[in-house]
Amino acid sequence: MNIWQEGTQSKLYSYLFFGSALVISGSVNADIVCGGTITTPEVLTGNFSCDAGVEITGPTGSLNLNGFTFDCVGGTGVILDGTGAVLSGGASGGTLDECSTGVIATGSGGHTITGITLSDVTGEGVFLDSDNNTLSGSIIDVPFGGEGVFIRGSNSTVINNEIVSSDGFGESGIFFDLGADNSTVISNKITGFNTYGMEICSNGNFIAQNTVELTGFTDPIPGTAVGISLAKFAIPICFFFDPDSQFGNVIIGNIATDNNSTDLEDTNPFPCLNTWFGNTADNIEGACIDQ
Repeated sequence: MNIWQEGTQSKLYSYLFFGSALVISGSVNADIVCGGTITTPEVLTGNFSCDAGVEITGPTGSLNLNGFTFDCVGGTGVILDGTGAVLSGGASGGTLDECSTGVIATGSGGHTITGITLSDVTGEGVFLDSDNNTLSGSIIDVPFGGEGVFIRGSNSTVINNEIVSSDGFGESGIFFDLGADNSTVISNKITGFNTYGMEICSNGNFIAQNTVELTGFTDPIPGTAVGISLAKFAIPICFFFDPDSQFGNVIIGNIATDNNSTDLEDTNPFPCLNTWFGNTADNIEGACIDQ
């Protein structure tokens, strides 16, 4: 589990803005600069290669990948800062490739990430660090990295995405950190992660109509390989960070099948403080789960 501590973030931001810069394409919009900041609406006009990343600052900054590829060359891809920054793939669905971390949503939040493809990410795919962010209509492939989507801020919306670990060594499809409360996660397909499809350490989330499958087959770790987990005693152990039970989560109408250990898991003690209803699963653990 890659819990982002303050020092890790500082190191990441330092690398993003002070790492070496490399731009390969004479056809890219001249206002999009490797290691630079975008404060106005910009559109890629060609493939772009940069190991120092790009910051988009809202509310006026946005970047449309316009169907082209942003090659991170092993560095970080895009940081969304300020309020209401936008990253979109365009009509043809642009790509961020070979990033250490694909997209970080920080600052005041309210950012939008839509219609992008993240391929060959080695760390976190999308890190929603601030509040009120939206991730939609995107494909996220984390073959060897950490989480497909790491949610730390509250009131996130994650809807209609395909989140996959194509080589099976990504840790978790979606991880809800402490404080990632009141988020809405609907109609995502999560496939092939090593430990958890969804691991939930927070409260008041609405999780519906997602498909979670094939967790934990590549390099199974004892006590993991769970489709959807309210993870009080999970590995990594939410209990180490917050001794209280999760509460107020509503988990309805999901399909969790063909996961290596358990499809649905709620290890919180009685009384039942979360709602499970109408889910499809083969193997469940927890008396509070009503399929």
